[in-house]
Amino acid sequence: MSEKIVAPGLYLRESFPLFEQMADAAQGWDLDFQQLSASVEPCWLEQYSTAGMLYSRASFDSHFHQMGGPVFDFRTFALRAYGCSDFRWCDEVAYPNSLIVFPKGGQFESISRPRFDIFTVSLSNTLLAHIAETEFQSQLSALLSEQGQICHLAGSTVRGLRSLLHRFSNELGRSCVDEAEPHGLLQGEEMEHMLARGILGCLDRSQFSVRRYSRSKRMKALEKALELIRWQATGKLCTSDLVSQTGVSRRTLESAFQEGIGVSPAAYLKATRLRALNRNLLQTARDESSVANICQQHGFSHLGQLAADYRAMFGELPSVTLRRRR
Repeated sequence: MSEKIVAPGLYLRESFPLFEQMADAAQGWDLDFQQLSASVEPCWLEQYSTAGMLYSRASFDSHFHQMGGPVFDFRTFALRAYGCSDFRWCDEVAYPNSLIVFPKGGQFESISRPRFDIFTVSLSNTLLAHIAETEFQSQLSALLSEQGQICHLAGSTVRGLRSLLHRFSNELGRSCVDEAEPHGLLQGEEMEHMLARGILGCLDRSQFSVRRYSRSKRMKALEKALELIRWQATGKLCTSDLVSQTGVSRRTLESAFQEGIGVSPAAYLKATRLRALNRNLLQTARDESSVANICQQHGFSHLGQLAADYRAMFGELPSVTLRRRR
């Protein structure tokens, strides 16, 4: 989980050709995303912070296995923007009018597709408790569980919250174009309270879906395979290794990856190796090592095929990425 403390006054609105650059720029979040398809458009990030709030809006046009941790010591909520494609959050579909509640102090996992566009709002517990007591005459614990959950059926309340977030984003955009400080709707304390009221209003009127079921043998095998990929050198793993170490048949493992992630085990392993190379290239000074040396360190011996695969995934050659340097 990220423990980066976000200072008030953050104002960011920028596009990034590579996701890893966006992940570096994102304040407060620990983003460990695995890109699984080519990017058609640049990644885009918008953030604004006050003493009790971190607002973010992010969009990207690739298939991602999303993992990571939300803002430390805040409670975080998410809502699809208009036009956002369907995605799964902790094995459940997030519908257009679903409000996602991140677990307190926990990790998250999601599978998103191209045309992903989402708002997230992180609010301090002190602010939420104050609004719960003064506006809803309730203890915060009665409205907000410590578990991760998806809230449904908030109706006009959640639609009003989405409209407010779009107005907020538009106001930030106008401030950026005018090269002025955020103003108007963006008065810090007022915006904090508006978002806290809107979110707690959704929770007050919602039905909740909490992940409590037992996972199938196939999904348990997927979890184990993903853990193996995460903690071992991916250049030394192949699908046969995953089959052997998860204790299921190749067919079962293939089916689990397709159902849970949307790609085959081999495609996931390949994407993971490309991502590791992408990160290394961004972290290495151009004069410290050659592209060929870095690629060979990651187990890529056929550099011509690698260049084609890398360009298909990230839209540029490894040499271009090396020149970017974080």
